[in-house]
Amino acid sequence: ALNIPVYVVDPRDLEGVMKALIKIGEILNARQKALDIVEEMRRRIRHITSRVSGASHRPSVFFQIGISPIISVGSPTFIHELIVLAGGENVARGPTAYPRFSQEQVVALAPEVLIITSMARGGRFDEVKKSWEKWSDLPAVKNHRILVLDSNLFDRPSPRIVDALETLAMKIHPEQFGGLP
Repeated sequence: ALNIPVYVVDPRDLEGVMKALIKIGEILNARQKALDIVEEMRRRIRHITSRVSGASHRPSVFFQIGISPIISVGSPTFIHELIVLAGGENVARGPTAYPRFSQEQVVALAPEVLIITSMARGGRFDEVKKSWEKWSDLPAVKNHRILVLDSNLFDRPSPRIVDALETLAMKIHPEQFGGLP
């Protein structure tokens, strides 16, 4: 109503994020800067995928983004793409973008790595981690692979999504980056 131009983006994958960045760069008369950012993102993605391609195993990953109820990420999400590019296998893959689970369902999936990230703040992360640790037969518990990661990296499809990919790859495959699982 005020004649203020509005441009809306809704990227669903890494390529969509990069296309949106270029378009925003064009709108803001900063196309070259946007192209430079996208090229750096592509370089970093190639580096990570090259590192994890040498791994002999793709660990199963449950990526928890919701605490109550337990919500994960299905195939039509950019976080699913990050898990795959980082060398993991998303046990919540499927047509539902954000499927809900009970703890028992997650235990039945037997993830080797369980990642908790949520916009909920405070001491909730410690509570959630402890609630998983009671499942002593869960591979992620046995191998001390319940990880709490910063949701700010994962929740917004922006250039920092490559930071999320790097973090995820180092957590899923620490052996490929000089660390121990």
